[in-house]
Amino acid sequence: MFIFSQGEANNWYFGLNAGINFNGDTVTAITGSLSTNEGCSSFSDKDGNLLFYSDGTTVWNKNHNPMPNGNGTLKGHPSSTQSAIIVPHPGNSDLYYIFTVGARVGQVGEFGFHSYIVNMTLDGGLGDIQGGNTDLSNGLNTNWSEKVTSVKGSECNEFWVISLVSNTYYSYKIDLNGLNTTPVISTVDYAFSDRRGYLKVSPNGEKLASATFTQYTDGSGNNIIGNGKLHLYSFDDTTGIVSNNGIELINVTTDGAPYGVEFSPNSTKLYTSTFNGTYNKLYQFDIESTDIPNSKTLIKQQIGFRGGLQLAPNGKIYATVPVSYDQGTNTLDIIHEPDNEGIACNYETDGFTLNGMSMQGLPPFIASLLIPIEITDGISTENLNNTTIQKCIGDNLTLTPQNIEGSPVYKWFYNNIEISNSPNLTFTNLQLTDSGSYEIEISTVDDCGFNTTYKGSFEINVNELPNTFPTIIYNQCDIDSNSTDSNLLFNLNYKIEEITNNVSDLEVTFFENETDFSNDNFITSPENYQVSNSTTLIVKLTNILTGCYVKGSIELNVIPTSLSDFGIRYTCENDLSLGLTDQLKSIPSNTGYFDFEEIRTSIYNLYTNPDIEVSFYETAENAQLQSNPITGVNEYSNTEIIVVISNKLTKNCDSAGTLKLQLNSLPDPEGEDEPLILCVNNPIDSPQLISLNIDGSTSNSTDTFQWYLNNTPISGATSSNLDVFEKGTYKVEATREYLNNTTDTSDDNYCSAYNTFIIEESNSPLITIDDLTIIDDSTNNSITINASNLGIGNYWFALDNGSYQDEPYFDNISPGIHQIYVADQNGCSPIVSIEVPIIGFPKFFTPNGDGLNDTWQIQGLTEGFYANSKIYIFDRFGKLVAKVNPESEGWDGLFNNKTLPSTDYWFSIELIDSNGNVKLRKGHFSLIR
Repeated sequence: MFIFSQGEANNWYFGLNAGINFNGDTVTAITGSLSTNEGCSSFSDKDGNLLFYSDGTTVWNKNHNPMPNGNGTLKGHPSSTQSAIIVPHPGNSDLYYIFTVGARVGQVGEFGFHSYIVNMTLDGGLGDIQGGNTDLSNGLNTNWSEKVTSVKGSECNEFWVISLVSNTYYSYKIDLNGLNTTPVISTVDYAFSDRRGYLKVSPNGEKLASATFTQYTDGSGNNIIGNGKLHLYSFDDTTGIVSNNGIELINVTTDGAPYGVEFSPNSTKLYTSTFNGTYNKLYQFDIESTDIPNSKTLIKQQIGFRGGLQLAPNGKIYATVPVSYDQGTNTLDIIHEPDNEGIACNYETDGFTLNGMSMQGLPPFIASLLIPIEITDGISTENLNNTTIQKCIGDNLTLTPQNIEGSPVYKWFYNNIEISNSPNLTFTNLQLTDSGSYEIEISTVDDCGFNTTYKGSFEINVNELPNTFPTIIYNQCDIDSNSTDSNLLFNLNYKIEEITNNVSDLEVTFFENETDFSNDNFITSPENYQVSNSTTLIVKLTNILTGCYVKGSIELNVIPTSLSDFGIRYTCENDLSLGLTDQLKSIPSNTGYFDFEEIRTSIYNLYTNPDIEVSFYETAENAQLQSNPITGVNEYSNTEIIVVISNKLTKNCDSAGTLKLQLNSLPDPEGEDEPLILCVNNPIDSPQLISLNIDGSTSNSTDTFQWYLNNTPISGATSSNLDVFEKGTYKVEATREYLNNTTDTSDDNYCSAYNTFIIEESNSPLITIDDLTIIDDSTNNSITINASNLGIGNYWFALDNGSYQDEPYFDNISPGIHQIYVADQNGCSPIVSIEVPIIGFPKFFTPNGDGLNDTWQIQGLTEGFYANSKIYIFDRFGKLVAKVNPESEGWDGLFNNKTLPSTDYWFSIELIDSNGNVKLRKGHFSLIR
């Protein structure tokens, strides 16, 4: 009969000569002969003594030497995900089965599912392979997966071994008669597309998880994620049937391809590790959830290759995270509390250091070998196995293991010395000497006749109590609207520093009475605790690291207070314009800065007791709670604040009073919002003879003044008015003296403010004909004025009786004499004008004496313009028929007093202006009778 205990899984061999031993209280690193990138297996006896281990091809005995008939002869493969698993023969304690699933890499190895028997009586008790292999592949070898797992059956003396080919699960039973080679076959909907990935059964035998990896490298070395899946099925440990009710749990696109899988000890959580080409990710699923796929929680993401997961005898799950397929690490990650939900499972990176290197695989075991004992304290529901129990001096503690079937025998150990045979371990009035390592060993024969030994271990750490403290006295002045009603607020937190004596990691809570203390009904708002009369509260001082506490008290004493008058403090009103650019005048803020450190010193100097401190508060409530004190330099309007005189060390209030804060207003000098114009002569005088008076006076005749030009002080300009002779920015600064308390010259102050005048210069224009550009004798006669020559002002322009405009240009002007008017936009006088000729040549004339067009003359000629011009008229034969005086009425159509006939005549004109400039014009016109 097989002796069923937890020791069978206590020795692990895996990776490159790596190993772990779980015997005793401390997990230790060991070294073996096995060297594999993936699959491996190992097995020990009930006491945790190594029997043998394998990579699926070779079997090493406990001396780490290959068994004679097991040296490279098994049909597993080191590159198979789960190349082997070891299961004992329930009817013969000397026989063990090794089940292998193979792989083929290059031309080496073969696929398929095989079993072998190890007889431990052979080779002098070191064991050897007995007989040959049994092919369990049912003729489907070439399609077989790299998955195999095992679990205890529902009946006594039986195990199930499960493997997978395509979409079919094969379950083989091992009972008292040995291996039954007729499988239970279960077909599911999903057929794997890749052989790789782990297969695991939950410790309670009810669930089966299957990972299909499907990650590969293309010809260019790129990592490709295929359509890998993770399925969760129901398993019947009575019949060996895998139900076709698979739940798909992983999205490879976002989560990566699944490889390792493992269940938590209580079978409520499922873990899987994935790889997406860069990251190794670990996910948790809650099997008890009504929506298992959506219970997915990402526990850890780190750079690394695919890796295996394995539940250990200590109830933890260990994880490999290699760098790549061929490069491992010398550490394992650990899930310390895998039954806990989400990140409370307590994942630790590099939690265990190895002597060798971990790769992708860890040895699988019969799942039901790995159910650890549960130990509870009757208070919390937490399993205390493999934990450190934190207690305090004086505590009581009773530890109770889970109920064990049969007739269990109990042994409790303290630091490896047996101390009790009782079912429970009880401590009364714990002391520091009770700290140490404890173990429990429970032996029983269960209903199946298995002689089972359960083991558990834990640490007890007894912590010292915080130092006791004397009764704390808290005197508070009654500072409110009724300073003698004994009704006010206390800020209990103000005493925490005194209670803890500045020791860190201590927490203080307050209670009104013993009943509240017993029920942990603490005062929830200690920073705002109201009392009507003096009272005493209970204080609990707790070490937040250990939970240990001591109890004390605090006296709250209400002291009626007659508020003292601490006088008035004065300051100038702030000027909000300071620091602003382009600001023209002071902006009163109705606030001012008060230096409370200076005020504090002046009040402190009124007292002879050096142990007092002075505090300032905006409200009576803040003063009572000693919260939000006023410090440093602060900005206030006219107001009244509370002054509290208290003890520096205890913070107890000695007296209180009020202090008035008084603002002195800023002067308000006159000024102008818009620029002022200084009209100067054209041309400008040098020196300037014209001035403009500006007035910066205030409402107070005693104010003093200083004027500035472009931010430079003007010497001697200290009156409220100023005559200015040039453009610029003029600022007047007014200063007002406040005597404040006339009996105390130390509080006098001077408040200044400013206003600004912008002075701009302008003048009346000067214009001549030279400032004009005239285009005439055209289809669009125009006049353009060169405004830059007229003066320093901005000017408006008008033509004849038209409206003024900004543009110095006129077009579509008829021939003749016109008047241009120019005015200063700033109002500087006078308006000036100039006559402008626009030359035109009539196309015909009708000398019939009707008074209309009786003569032909050039338009736009005047005595002032082109007076010296010469005008000649010819007939069509070129004969000169007239010479016209520019100042005459023109030609009347006669030649030598004879009337010339109606026809076309030609003219030749030489226009000579007043500057002697000559313009030549030729053309023709019609004489019509």
